[in-house]
Amino acid sequence: MSALEVGIPSGYVVHNFTLQKYVRAERTGNSTLRNAESYNDKAVFYFEYVSFTPLPTSAYVYRCEIRTLRPYAEV
Repeated sequence: MSALEVGIPSGYVVHNFTLQKYVRAERTGNSTLRNAESYNDKAVFYFEYVSFTPLPTSAYVYRCEIRTLRPYAEV
């Protein structure tokens, strides 16, 4: 089994349910993708094996709303 870690830029998030939906869709085809998980700042894709055949892979990431921080004021 091989793992591919993909970094997620700050301000974006990928959800586990979205990755699991993607894994289920890929299992219907002839894909080697077996599982996918997301952590704080990365998504991890697990493949059965690595081959030299190109495998187009995509996943959706969503932009998070980042609120403006106010400067700290001493009292």
